[in-house]
Amino acid sequence: MQDDYETDLAEKASSGIFSYVSHIPLILASVATLLGAIALYFSLKDPGGLTQLKATIEPPKETLSTLSSQVGSLETQSRRLQEDQKRLHSDLQSLIQQTQATFDKIHSRYTQLQKNLTSHRKPETQGRQTTLANRTTDPNATELYTIQSGDTFSKLAKRFKVSLAAILNANPDVDPHALQIGQQVVVPSP
Repeated sequence: MQDDYETDLAEKASSGIFSYVSHIPLILASVATLLGAIALYFSLKDPGGLTQLKATIEPPKETLSTLSSQVGSLETQSRRLQEDQKRLHSDLQSLIQQTQATFDKIHSRYTQLQKNLTSHRKPETQGRQTTLANRTTDPNATELYTIQSGDTFSKLAKRFKVSLAAILNANPDVDPHALQIGQQVVVPSP
């Protein structure tokens, strides 16, 4: 059966069926040339068609000048917006500085008022001021003392005949360098 197929193929090859295959490129080139000639004929016959095609591809000069003026207008607007942005940024910085200055003034005034209020406040322990005469003899006894102008822990230690260390130990949460008038501290017994 395979021999029949090979024989049939050999007969067709000799009859010229496969010889047309070698002419395909020549046929395609001829068709392309013919189509090119037809296109040339129509373009020479109707030269307006070519102008119309060119007009579609190239925009009119009026359009270009309009676009150019619009671009210029946009550039001008962009510069104005940048200037406005710089001006707003400067104004904002100025407002921030003014706000900070006002806040500092308010804070300073508040601190001053607080000091004035503290210095004019009557001691809460008026009549209970500790003196050597009315101190108890109990070694574990402690008394509250209200700080007055000029008081320090070392002055209190001398006044109540107590060691400075004892006063410091009795007041661990009190900063001895920041005593406030009216503040109460513990004075231990001697």
